[in-house]
Amino acid sequence: PIIFGGKGFWEFDKFFYDILDRVEYLDYFDSSNNLNVHLGLIENKTFGHGGLLVNYRNTQNKISDRRTGFDFNWSFGKKFVTLSGFVASMRDLSRGGGLMGYRAEMFMMESFPMTIGVGFIVDHNQYAEIPRKYVAEKEKDKWENEERRRVSGMEIDATYELIRGVNRQLSGWLELDYLYFSDTISYKRNLPTRKKTGTTSFRTGVDFRSGGLTGTLAMIVDSPIMLSPFFTSMYDLERMRQIKLTEETFSEKTYNDSIAITEYLSTLINTEEDSILLVPKELSSLLSGTQNVYSTPGMALKMNWSFNEYGSFGFDYGLKMEIRDNEYYEIENNLGDQDDSFTYDPKLFHTLRLEGRLGEKVMVGVSELTFLYSQYNSPSFFGFGDVFSTSEMGIRLGLRPMQFMRLIIDMQMMHYDNNSDGIIDASNSINMELRLSI
Repeated sequence: PIIFGGKGFWEFDKFFYDILDRVEYLDYFDSSNNLNVHLGLIENKTFGHGGLLVNYRNTQNKISDRRTGFDFNWSFGKKFVTLSGFVASMRDLSRGGGLMGYRAEMFMMESFPMTIGVGFIVDHNQYAEIPRKYVAEKEKDKWENEERRRVSGMEIDATYELIRGVNRQLSGWLELDYLYFSDTISYKRNLPTRKKTGTTSFRTGVDFRSGGLTGTLAMIVDSPIMLSPFFTSMYDLERMRQIKLTEETFSEKTYNDSIAITEYLSTLINTEEDSILLVPKELSSLLSGTQNVYSTPGMALKMNWSFNEYGSFGFDYGLKMEIRDNEYYEIENNLGDQDDSFTYDPKLFHTLRLEGRLGEKVMVGVSELTFLYSQYNSPSFFGFGDVFSTSEMGIRLGLRPMQFMRLIIDMQMMHYDNNSDGIIDASNSINMELRLSI
């Protein structure tokens, strides 16, 4: 990749990793296809049924922020046991941190078609990218060697195949997810302050397939301060936010009211401006008041239609709502009209993902046309434009001027905090590729 208006192809900070980031992909498959190894872009990485890690990718279509990752799949005995793992960024790994995950899956037997899986995901250092993006040159060694923050999770899932056929399939499943924090996080609910070192999510549902239609129907219950999934396709944009406490976003009063969020709330990255804080994902939503503080049940529906070479269309939608506990109603009844400020409106959370694709046979001269929109746990149905919601929208167009030539144009609109002021902004990008085959 050659980046215009930024660091060029020939400019290197750390020679080995800068060369590595210019590798598009490097794949290895053994003769039996039991071992697959991949170096490069990581896409659509999901563990289990997606309660903790879903659709993760290590590059958000921004060439200037490329990440070269590593992943593998290794199966034994006709996939009786499958081991898999990934490292999201080799450069982050060199700093002693970065996101990585491992999963083991076992299929019982044909007469008892149950699959059991266990996955572990950990971000060893959510600050791993700070030296490159946010920290002055004289401070780099300090951040690389001293400042670390870790968040990790585990998922356990079981799937049983109820119906299996050539054109139809039905499976029932359940999954338990646990997210572990590096600090004791405190949050306010009702009158007392609550504390947690971790939180959980439980989901169960059915997967079905009939011809070209596949789908999932699920029920979800998230514990307080857990909005699943946590590691999404936009995790690298949200893993850390540089927040300025301004009147438009996080007021000083909000900050003072939230000092009990954690015993280690965040780290000042600019001592001359003490209103600038470096806040990881699990704390920024608490600080902004957009996190759930009650148990949050909900439902999710996922559908995908495949029209073979003509294209496909799919959508995911999930809705969750906080359920206030009995303690809240007891306090509310006791206070009566004495304290109107105690009233708490339950939050709604919308997850929405749309994806459509046209194949080569639909339009002359067009090899592909893909549309994508995604958001996770947004306070509004269509969260693009919300000041605290990260979302993305994109179109990928492939042109075929002649038989052996492809011109690929990616246009993407990202909605995230790209200028580090605590407000979600729109950031547009266009990538172009020219492919020739001989």
